[in-house]
Amino acid sequence: LNRATYVLVLGRDMAELVGLRYGVPRRRIVLVPNWSPHWLGIEPKIAEETELWQRLDLPVGTFVVQYSGNMGLWHDIDSLVRAAAALRHEKDIVFLLIGGGRRKASAVLLADQFACSNIRWLPFQPDEYLGDTLACCHLGVVSQRAGLEGVAVPSKLYGILAAGRAVLAHVPEKSETALVVWEEECGRVIPPGDSHALSDAIKTLARDRELARSMGRKAFNAYRTKYTLTKAIERLGQAL
Repeated sequence: LNRATYVLVLGRDMAELVGLRYGVPRRRIVLVPNWSPHWLGIEPKIAEETELWQRLDLPVGTFVVQYSGNMGLWHDIDSLVRAAAALRHEKDIVFLLIGGGRRKASAVLLADQFACSNIRWLPFQPDEYLGDTLACCHLGVVSQRAGLEGVAVPSKLYGILAAGRAVLAHVPEKSETALVVWEEECGRVIPPGDSHALSDAIKTLARDRELARSMGRKAFNAYRTKYTLTKAIERLGQAL
């Protein structure tokens, strides 16, 4: 890193880590945030009008909380299951967990132990349906375990922004994801491992649908103005 002319980082937390841990001078660290290539239209899709909603035959009025992507070592899927368990008697709240990875099997087992009938499990969906899939919810979840700030920036954040959905950021408070959510006022930030705070935030947004929609509009505006592929190309061009 210290032999490089410049070091490109994905987040402000990563810039801090590279500077403090590896001694790279600040003037040689360039921030180029991630992006989403999925332009979903002039305005976000309506969740109830997506093909996936119809395929799952979800009832009208359902509030859908979605996690879509890798369920690996760096993600806290168990806390999301525990939040679902706490809300399993809220008949209008459904959890849609899409993807796979090393933590999925234990999460499915935990859901079975809690008798979580409010969770729908799906495998990874084809890329060509990703726009429709990400829009099939009212609240999108980003998960990052404690201690990983500066090490990685979850790219799923930008897909949720592109879908125009409120963000439930289950991430460290100094992470790039948390900073974006706070700056854009597009969701809630919950400390990793706190399933009680997760369930409380979900219940609050399910009861205040207009607040969730307002956050979704702000998320889409952030995507459109800052996190498109075009913006990423501009930043890379300036850096180069």
